Amino acid sequence: MKGKIDGGKIAAEIEKELEKTDRKPRLEIVLVGNHEASRTFVNKKLELAQKINFEAHLTELAEDIDERKLLKKIEKFNKDQEIDGILIQLPLPDHIDENKVFSTLSPRKDVDGLTPENLGALVRGDSFIRPAAVEGILTLLEARDIELKSENVVIVNNSVLIGRPLGLSLGQEGATVTLCHEKTENLEAHLSSADIIVTATGKQGLIEPSDVETDCVVIDAGYESGQGDIPNPEEFARKSLIAPVPNGLGPVTVACTMKNLLKLHRNL
Repeated sequence: MKGKIDGGKIAAEIEKELEKTDRKPRLEIVLVGNHEASRTFVNKKLELAQKINFEAHLTELAEDIDERKLLKKIEKFNKDQEIDGILIQLPLPDHIDENKVFSTLSPRKDVDGLTPENLGALVRGDSFIRPAAVEGILTLLEARDIELKSENVVIVNNSVLIGRPLGLSLGQEGATVTLCHEKTENLEAHLSSADIIVTATGKQGLIEPSDVETDCVVIDAGYESGQGDIPNPEEFARKSLIAPVPNGLGPVTVACTMKNLLKLHRNL
């Protein structure tokens, strides 16, 4: 397999299904600070919500907001019966305890599947909501009929947003998963045996075409300063099947965010 995966085309198919809902689901997005990549992702979610006739509202909070004020804001949204889903845009400032934030967020309104209850359900294999990026990666693989059973998958990311929940999901599909990160020693040795690679480090050029086998599937889930982890997707596409930045995983993840919102809306 060689070439590029067209994430925009896959996302468009998801969007067609989302437009058929009977009532507008309502999403509340909480953005703390002015992180460039976060604002880009938020804007794309707001644009898609408007396009498919969903309601989405952005609450912008100062970088130095007191943690207690943020938690009270989340509690208020939890109680608002007009809100179907709440999305806390990551990363949060260093002085905010992420665990406290997601422990405060109602699991029934958790669009990204990051509350302890929803992550626990993922560990047990009975999750209702998975992180949108994880859902997007699985959707990309399914759309291209990529077999997961017995495949060797290397994930270069160990975060709770992508790496760990993705590893669990792929393992439940029968894949053999190796979880790495940007400081993994001899990363090239792990990559050279992979059938599928997912990278999300924010470190451009960490993986080179020479590190991967011919016909390997590479999904670039990184984003920093407008670029993904792989700055030379054309070179990769000559020997591998790659979901690049832009127009790879990004639009599918945004569509899966709205798909998760619709699930919550229908379940309430």
